[in-house]
Amino acid sequence: MLTLFSFPLFVCAQIQKQPEYGSFQKARTVLDKAIRFAGIAADTLNMAVMATGINHESGHYPSPGERIDMPDNYTLQFFQGAANYFLKAETTYRERPYNRQVYAKGDSLFFRSYFARSVTRKTSDSPTGLFNEVLTLHPVLFLQTVRRQSLTSLRYVGKTAGNESISTIVNGTLFTLQVATNGQLNQVSYLAAHDYYGDNVHTYQYSAYRATGGFRLPTTFREYEFGALRKEQTYTYNLKSVTELPVNQVCPGCSLLPRSKPDKDVTTQNLGGNLYAINLNQFDNRSFVLIGEKSISVFEAPLSYAAGQSVVRAAQQLAPNKPIGQVMVTHHHPDHAGGLQAFVEAGAEVITTKGNVAFLGQFVNFPHQLSGQTAPKTIIPSFALVDSSRVFNAGTSSEFSVYFTGNTEHTNEYLLAYFPTQKILFHGDLCFFSENGETSPASVREQAVGKAIARYKPEVEKIYGSWPIRGYKAFGTKAELDKKLQAVAK
Repeated sequence: MLTLFSFPLFVCAQIQKQPEYGSFQKARTVLDKAIRFAGIAADTLNMAVMATGINHESGHYPSPGERIDMPDNYTLQFFQGAANYFLKAETTYRERPYNRQVYAKGDSLFFRSYFARSVTRKTSDSPTGLFNEVLTLHPVLFLQTVRRQSLTSLRYVGKTAGNESISTIVNGTLFTLQVATNGQLNQVSYLAAHDYYGDNVHTYQYSAYRATGGFRLPTTFREYEFGALRKEQTYTYNLKSVTELPVNQVCPGCSLLPRSKPDKDVTTQNLGGNLYAINLNQFDNRSFVLIGEKSISVFEAPLSYAAGQSVVRAAQQLAPNKPIGQVMVTHHHPDHAGGLQAFVEAGAEVITTKGNVAFLGQFVNFPHQLSGQTAPKTIIPSFALVDSSRVFNAGTSSEFSVYFTGNTEHTNEYLLAYFPTQKILFHGDLCFFSENGETSPASVREQAVGKAIARYKPEVEKIYGSWPIRGYKAFGTKAELDKKLQAVAK
């Protein structure tokens, strides 16, 4: 009998001597200290966190590299613990209000982003970057999530500048926490792959803690990306309890829907002759591919290095053994040029405008090792510039034209592509044709397309865009665009 009992005791003793377990024990001590300091030892949270501040955003604006300050306000409502919460955020861009909502309950996360037209559902087995962004909005949510989900990955890192550092893995991401000796969580950071700018460190800092209704909670928050301040906010709190569990305010009834099977990530469609559309269904975006006798020309490099690689592979499957000779980007925004580096690495010449050259020359050298890039090397891209109308040959036999539109209100410089054989005009995100056939007055963007057609006089029958590929018609016609333009004239 002694042997039966001594064996487990021996095993436990050996486990406790292992370095990994010792590191876990030290990290768990630091985590528990942070939880006690905040006063959230019991995960029965009922509180609302209100944040008011400024976002210093960059990337999706008229000029490459431009930063715009936008107000950013949100309310984060916990109910019956940190596993259940509702986030409503508001911002203003060009004097227009936008909002997004996130609803978390159990293993499901429902969200609608600022510019989305529909709700997305994710589950704990299909995490998204939004999990990380939301979790780091407030230390209460982050600490409780670590305690509930990630204890096995806890490790002690060491002491730095008066803080103890521990690490843990949440939703597949390795986070580092810096905790003061008194237990105050000062900083959370993680290495991430940014679709547009590549590998970078996200850093979240919490400060000015104050006693608040039995808790110790921060009153200021700062977020840094690539070492630059991206967001700064001030917290206030409402500790009034939620007596009834809120319904899903983002998507009522969605919790009852079966999990939908995602579409195939990449699909290909022939548009006539040697012109193809490559649809990135997961990202609601597309590229065009024109196959010439000797090489391939691609139109639009959407979203990310990984997405760009997907288009490269799909194009090469359409035309094995043919190089990608050219890639045209309509404008510099990430959902249209974010995958450019994959094409330049494949040897493609970049068709763009003069105002994009400096930025894109830097952009194609951003590191993307987290997205599958091998050891980065310096690339000096070759550019073909368009400032009016220019005719190109895709591998000597397939002619296409590229038109310069100038300021579209969306960006200061913009390009369109025209394929004379198919009589198709291709834009990035300027024209939108309703699925129900309704005709709305042409926006400033759509008017820019109309002006380009009037100026360069291509014989257009169909008008395709790169984004979106859901929620609108696959393409519009010249007649439909004319109706929109006539509605403005009236």
